[in-house]
Amino acid sequence: LPNLISVTLCRDGCLSSASWILSNQLRDLDVDMRAASDSKASRARAANVADVLLVQATQNSLLKFKIRGWMTPVLDSTVRTLVSLRSLTLYTGKSLTPQTLASLASFPNLEQLSVHASHIDSSDFASALPVDSTTFPVLHTLRIRGQRALFCALLEALPTGNLRSLYLETEEPEQGLVAWRETFDLLVAKASDTLIDFTLDQ
Repeated sequence: LPNLISVTLCRDGCLSSASWILSNQLRDLDVDMRAASDSKASRARAANVADVLLVQATQNSLLKFKIRGWMTPVLDSTVRTLVSLRSLTLYTGKSLTPQTLASLASFPNLEQLSVHASHIDSSDFASALPVDSTTFPVLHTLRIRGQRALFCALLEALPTGNLRSLYLETEEPEQGLVAWRETFDLLVAKASDTLIDFTLDQ
């Protein structure tokens, strides 16, 4: 099927042969493994999705990737190689590592990032960021579920004047000016001239 542009793999569809969807036209891959924790089924699906991505990487055409469900270490490391992406969604629960989230900072074309990262410690993320290089060079749309400290670490890593759309979601109970001051001070410093869309979900 060499003319495929968009593919969705759901549940055991994640076990489809990589050769079936090998296409140098493929731009958009949506994967829903329907597994929130480590299991035999999730490991099998994740291993095959990693194979699909490795085969597709030879085409160097994938621009948008969305994945929901438990990632194995092999799939996690494979995601780190998708440097051609412009849009990435990671709804992978606690299987997402701080190192993988930090590795996305070096993706040269990543414009949109959506991630569930409530479990990620901000200091682990910050210490894993690449040094002596521009991080998130073209990111303009960010949607993230996490802790306020992680929001701040991410905002600090963003270049000034790129961010246009921001969605912050947190389950932290503290509200009010004192709790949010650092986040909003960073947001003003980074995006006061560019931000046009902002949602805060607490």
